[in-house]
Amino acid sequence: MLILRWKTILFVCGLLFFYMAGGIVLFSLFCPIPMETVSFSARPSSWNPVRSSDKSEPLPSLSAFSAVWDTPLQAPVFDVVVSPPEEKKPEMPPINAKFLATIAEGGGLRAMLKLPNGNTRMFKSGDTFENLPGTAHILEVQPKSVLVTMEGYEETTVTLELGK
Repeated sequence: MLILRWKTILFVCGLLFFYMAGGIVLFSLFCPIPMETVSFSARPSSWNPVRSSDKSEPLPSLSAFSAVWDTPLQAPVFDVVVSPPEEKKPEMPPINAKFLATIAEGGGLRAMLKLPNGNTRMFKSGDTFENLPGTAHILEVQPKSVLVTMEGYEETTVTLELGK
């Protein structure tokens, strides 16, 4: 019984609000409020938002707005050209090994180098040694020179000549 009473009360309140909203819509359609009765204190009474016809300037033609119509508004107005920062590659340190001799062994050439730590060793093409700092890689052994590059640096090769 209590639930039925609440449902009835809610139904009546809903109908009341529905008819009030319909009445407000009908009143606004058939009885508009005249603008002369509304006063705006910020505007003077002689203010007219519409230009008078004697002072009006001719409106621009539609072709004047074609540049705006053709502009894609979601694209940026101009492209920002950003150049990547210039990378500074470290300079290759000098090769501290001294080329002493070339030995023909087993159909290939081997180079005898005096290393920075004072040891003397034999190397063939493709071998590596510690240069302090870095690791040097022997590219090619020739009769009177050795082509050496440093790992981790730009592809710069150094030629060690015999006796230098």
